[in-house]
Amino acid sequence: MIDYDGLPASKEYYGAIGTVITPEAWRALRGPGNRAHRVPEHTPRLIAERASAIFAAKTGNAKEKEAARLSIGAWIWYAHDDADEAAAVATAAAMASHERAVFISACELATAWNGGELYGPNSKAHTVDRYRDLPVLVIADLGASGMREEALALIELLGDRRRHKRSTLFASTFTGKSIARALEAAGSNSDQVRKLIELISAGVREGRRS
Repeated sequence: MIDYDGLPASKEYYGAIGTVITPEAWRALRGPGNRAHRVPEHTPRLIAERASAIFAAKTGNAKEKEAARLSIGAWIWYAHDDADEAAAVATAAAMASHERAVFISACELATAWNGGELYGPNSKAHTVDRYRDLPVLVIADLGASGMREEALALIELLGDRRRHKRSTLFASTFTGKSIARALEAAGSNSDQVRKLIELISAGVREGRRS
């Protein structure tokens, strides 16, 4: 029995031409390289619209270079005085990828972590599980949550992403020492902040060499 869900045309179409292709075969033929450039999932509308405009203005060569970097797990930091603009630029870069991409803010990560339990299936560590292995992740508003949980959630998440070479695009109004000060002002201790900054810095340096 043929499962018509996921096929590129209707059941009636295949009945008329007398043949069919399975969803698995269709995905194999289509391939990741033919995936349409899409705005990352869960991107806020305002940022999505700006990112789409930025992406459309890029040359084909620029898009190909970004796609190549993302395909090997690059980490890239985008800083701008305007938080939404930083997020839009990072999102536009993610659109070059042919893989699945998701948008999340540092505040959302911190809030989820804060609501987690210490142990068990609803533990704090499990609140970031859905983001650990995504091919491309945009993390916006780093340092802006005002929550001490931000550093803890990011350390938990980014350790795995770096080990498995998953592309991560950061957007922030902060750079270097200024983000460290913002995180400490939010209540993170200096050891946590240092560990997070070292982790991100190492990943970004590796991304520059890619």
